[in-house]
Amino acid sequence: GSPLALAVFTVEGFGGGNNHSQYFAVFSPEEGMDGTVHYTLLDVLPIAGKGWRGVWELNARVSRAHDAYATDIHLDALAVGEDDAPNFPSVPVTLHLRLKDGRLDDLTSQR
Repeated sequence: GSPLALAVFTVEGFGGGNNHSQYFAVFSPEEGMDGTVHYTLLDVLPIAGKGWRGVWELNARVSRAHDAYATDIHLDALAVGEDDAPNFPSVPVTLHLRLKDGRLDDLTSQR
């Protein structure tokens, strides 16, 4: 398949709030005529946030899905357990994302 550039980023609360959300983005790197690499955003998807789960590092494992036209992406994360404070998840989970036709879908078991 084509090369991909992956990113996880966090958007934090403003004005002293402690809310936050994490997003996963997929880019397509393309080399311009002058040799400079440009990145085209394919899609972005919310994957974590306060009271839900958190991704601490981008350690993506990428593979071809059973559907030859899709790409599976797995990320390690921590989910908020029943005894956890909202900003301190402790339950290990694996996020299962799928990129198909330029769109991301979260196939991870929902909360």
